[in-house]
Order: sequence, then structure tokens, then C-alpha cells
Amino acid sequence: MGSSKSISFLLARIIIVLFCVLLISGFLYSPYLINLYNTKEHLTVYTWVDIFDLNDIAEFEKQTNTKIKLVYYDNCEELVTKLEISKGRGYDLLLLADCNICDLIRMDLLAPLDKSQLNFWQEIKPQLLNRSYDPENVYSVPFSWDVYGIGVNIEKFHNQVPDNSWSLVFDRNIAKPNIGMMEDGLSSVAIAAQYLYGDLQTIDQFKLSEIKNLLTDQKNIVEVYTAIRGDYLLSSRSSPAVVSQAACIYRAMMNDDKIKFLIPKEGGFISTENFVILKASCKQLLAYQFINFMNQKERVKKYVERTLFLPARQDVLQEINLDYFGGRDTLLDDANFKKIAYFKYVVPRHEITKLWIEVKAS
Repeated sequence: MGSSKSISFLLARIIIVLFCVLLISGFLYSPYLINLYNTKEHLTVYTWVDIFDLNDIAEFEKQTNTKIKLVYYDNCEELVTKLEISKGRGYDLLLLADCNICDLIRMDLLAPLDKSQLNFWQEIKPQLLNRSYDPENVYSVPFSWDVYGIGVNIEKFHNQVPDNSWSLVFDRNIAKPNIGMMEDGLSSVAIAAQYLYGDLQTIDQFKLSEIKNLLTDQKNIVEVYTAIRGDYLLSSRSSPAVVSQAACIYRAMMNDDKIKFLIPKEGGFISTENFVILKASCKQLLAYQFINFMNQKERVKKYVERTLFLPARQDVLQEINLDYFGGRDTLLDDANFKKIAYFKYVVPRHEITKLWIEVKAS
């Protein structure tokens, strides 16, 4: 009797485990499984939410008699993990931040670009090409970009624009309480490293310990860690200063002349969004059609108006308003542009993850 119950219990556990495995596999491979039963030619695009205008998607589908399936991810960790497990199967085209491209290259998940298929390549801003994350742009083509710096409400600074320095969020003699700070470890560690050392190339264990101490001390004046609420924190007068991207702060600036965006004199950061084609895709020609379609000049202009991100196309960049950066030269002058760094893993990913967990738990 007891033996029979044990066997039944064991079988029940096996069934539960198999169900969980099937559920997880279905989640990871759902685009691939759906594609098997899709008779119309289609393209699966893995992207952030709200990047593409659905009217553009509908227009592309009409022009090419295809179906676009948009699959969304919430964060870069999810993106990299899911692609690593699935080996990229079920996805054709991906839009992602530059700092994660190295991971996908290392995993051998990306197809080399045939630049002759890209009819806008000569229009890309040259300074966005041939960066360390993908020298010679073998795998990636930049689509848009933005600058990360400090948004401030000058009411909190006696109605004067404060010194444009990371000191506004790190130096306890200068920084005011209730600041907004980036929510991810990669950005926070890179910003702290730029503030302390300037050079992001040589971060040893001693420097990493100093970065951790700085971020731990900073926690005492952080109102919230967020990547998307910087405009609200400033507009609501909840925070005197927030670390955020320019597009987010610009939204607040359009309705409030007390809010300004500062590129720190230590440099600030650039983040680009890039198209890459998955090696596992058998729809690469269709992927090139989609990339070309989304990079048409008038379509890029509408994208910039909607998102406030900066375009990789330099002809569009020359036509848009950049006054919120303090003038066109503040951002586009070659000497100034070279001071702005890219987010990157200054130490291995797992060390940054561990450090950030310890900072948040302190």
C-alpha cells in the first residue's frame, strides 16, 4: 500500500516537472513554434515596447505582403538570457542597445551584415560607427541614440543652473537629497567610474571597491532608482536632480522652463539602439527590407518627433532642434562628442551584478 502511494507521488512529481519544462520551453520557443504554422511570409522582430509606430508596421506589411510579429522584452538581462537559451531560433531581427551586442557576438548568434543591402548607410553619422562594441560594424547598424546626463530643477538651486558635474549626484557636500538615479548596475557603475576616474579602461578590484563605496554612500540621498520617471521627478518637484537620458528630460523641459538638461563635464554617456539580424533567421532579405523601410528619411523624422530620441541619420540630425542641449555645438562638435563615453562592462557582467545587489541591499 505504502509502495503504491510512493509510486503515485513520484509519478505526480514527474508530471509536474515535465509540465513546467514544457511551459518554459513554450515561452522560450513560442516565436519559432508560431512560425511553423504561419503560412504567410512573416518577420519576427524582437524589440523594446513603443519603439515602432504601428502605422509604419501596417504600411510595411501592405507594401511587402508580409506579416510583422513584434516580440517585446523588458530589460537587457532578459534579452540576452532568452536568446542564449533559444540560440536565437524563432527571431529574425533585433533592436537592442550597443552594450549587449558583444554578448551576442560572443555567442555567435548574429549574422554578418551585407552593407550593400542597406540603401542609407552613407547617411549614418560617422561618429556612431566603428565603435568598440562592434568594430567596423560587422554585425550592427545604429538606428537611434541618446545622451545620458543630469536633469535638474533650477528652483532647487536658487534659480541658477548648477555646475555641470556628476558631483550633483555624488558629492555629499554638493548633492541635495532625493535625487533620481539609474536603476541598473551597468549604468550606475559606469557613471560612478567616470566620476571617480574618468578613464573607464582600467578598473581593478581596488577601484571597483571604491565605486561600490560611492554608490552605497549615494543610496542615502536617492529618492528612487528609475530609468523612465526622471521627467516626473523633476516636474513634481520631488527631486532636485536626476540621472537620465536627454529624451526623458526634454519631455519635461517642453512644459517647464525650470528644468534643464546638463551633459556632465566629466563626459556623460551615449547609448545607441541598433538593428542586428539573427544568424538563425532564414528571412534575412526581408530583414534588410524592414531596416531600409524604417530608415527612410521622412519616417525617421516622424520617429524622432514621437520618441525625442536622436537619429543615426546625420541629415535628419542636422534638421532637428538641439537647443535643449545648450546648442548644436554642445552635442555635435567633434571635440565635445569624443568626451562622451559608451556604457560598457568595465568588469565582467557577474561582478557588476553582484556589486549592484550588494549596494541595493545595504
